[in-house]
Amino acid sequence: MEQSISSLNLPRNKIIQLQSVGKKYCIDLTETLLSSLLIELPKSPKTVTALDLLESEFLGGHILSLNSELDKVLHGEITPGRITELSGFPGSGRTQICFQLCATTQLPEAIGGLEGQVIYLNTNKNFSSTRLKEVAGKLIKRSGPLMQHKSEEDILSNVFVFNVNDVCELFATTIFLGEFLKTKSVKLVIIDSIAHPLRAANSTERITVTYKLLDGFQKLSRAFNFAVVITNDFTTRVKNNEAYYTPSFGDGFFERINSRICLSKQGNVHTAELVKSVVKMLKKQKYTKCILDEVYVLQHFEDMFESGNFEEKWLIEKCQKPPKMKFFYYANITASNIKCLSFHGPATKLAELFKLEKSRTLMLERAEVALHDTFGNDLYWKARRSMRFNRELRKVANDFRIMKLDSNDEDDLTTLPPDWRDEKPKRNAKGGPYLAVHMRRRDFLRGRADKVPDLLNVAKQISKKLNELKLAKIFIATDAPRIEFEELNKALSPKYEVYKYQASKHVESKYSAGGIAIIDQIICSYARYFIGTSDSTFSFRIQEEREILGFPTKSTFNVLCKNNTNCEKPSVWKIVY
Repeated sequence: MEQSISSLNLPRNKIIQLQSVGKKYCIDLTETLLSSLLIELPKSPKTVTALDLLESEFLGGHILSLNSELDKVLHGEITPGRITELSGFPGSGRTQICFQLCATTQLPEAIGGLEGQVIYLNTNKNFSSTRLKEVAGKLIKRSGPLMQHKSEEDILSNVFVFNVNDVCELFATTIFLGEFLKTKSVKLVIIDSIAHPLRAANSTERITVTYKLLDGFQKLSRAFNFAVVITNDFTTRVKNNEAYYTPSFGDGFFERINSRICLSKQGNVHTAELVKSVVKMLKKQKYTKCILDEVYVLQHFEDMFESGNFEEKWLIEKCQKPPKMKFFYYANITASNIKCLSFHGPATKLAELFKLEKSRTLMLERAEVALHDTFGNDLYWKARRSMRFNRELRKVANDFRIMKLDSNDEDDLTTLPPDWRDEKPKRNAKGGPYLAVHMRRRDFLRGRADKVPDLLNVAKQISKKLNELKLAKIFIATDAPRIEFEELNKALSPKYEVYKYQASKHVESKYSAGGIAIIDQIICSYARYFIGTSDSTFSFRIQEEREILGFPTKSTFNVLCKNNTNCEKPSVWKIVY
């Protein structure tokens, strides 16, 4: 069968031109004819052997961070001609790694560098020349005599920063780079982050836009021999009714990149996991099965809060909810015997159970059901009232209340004496003219999936309460990713004014995440009405503070409900003087 000329990768007008001179099939075309009509057929791609590619990769080198633990993951991944993705939540270290790469790319070849320049496409306004200067200074000190001729200013002058605001500017930058790169010695291009411009793109066009962008950078990286590093955000997806976190933009995006490194942070420990590589074989870690002899799932007595009977007791009963058969999210940790233990009392009362047990391994699930031995009595509340929030953090929170929420202690009837020992029982606190909500997400989507509502349900509950209270302002304290907060904000605006505390660079550097969390707690404590998250210690601390301030209990002990039929009432622990 003869091949039609319409199958050729030629502009439509050229196909019509050939047809006008009677040519229908490829076999009819000659070099003389094509030359006379100024038509050039696409050339077949240049062929190279696998050995040629291996030598090219070896000679091209790769970029490291000079952090020994991180480089165990990065080794061989960030190389010219390839795209590497760094994905994770805010605070996981993506931008910090990019700053390190900006400096290490410029190391001499003699110590494993590429002696190249860097292009930094700054889409989320996270670029900080001050931080880069600090990184450069540390690198120069560590690198010895071969970098002593370099200054911090030398390293900064070899990083070209492009501030990119949207996907149109990102496309325009790829076109401009074709000329810009001809006069430079660029070995690394960083896009921090790809998520910001793509998320703003039309959802129906996002896949096409993503493919074109990545394809453009791939072609440029091969033509000019530089590596590409992009940062990406995590998003929430649901599978089999369970929520989980994954890098944004789905499988299509995953297929277009060469390497993916997922970053996370627990406390002060940063973790990097290589989940895609064209260099290394990814191996699954082998594990052995761990079977616990006995698991007791603690639960409240079902009628305890309705009847008001808070007698200290425990009893093995039918499970109020189906118990988990696997623990800590590991498939290899399970139990041979799982029982549900209805319990009310201090943790020391569990000793009665332990004395009856003969198992070698015993686990308590939902141990938060058990109380501290002095929990809720006057001694407990004396200790709690004596703990006042840091004065500087209170000022930050109070300034936010005044400027954004029309709230102050005098009007809100929330003034406390300077000395906690002078506090008197009261229930007349009014609170500022706003609703406060603590919306716990992240690990609660897995560990408390039966209690955490979806964002649309949260918006409905907030709207209903704002209407009841005749309020227009809502303050939200949450650990949700930015994309989830924006989705909730969109569902509530413009009918309501939605506020979330955004720390300045000064506050963030001085007080860190812990201080910012306390600011959130203070602002929530002074609201007219508070809605928390079930089982959250963060919410519980706010409820305690509101008890000290003297709010009516009905405005304090409330939680977001999974749905209209599943709304467990929170425990009401009133202050005792």
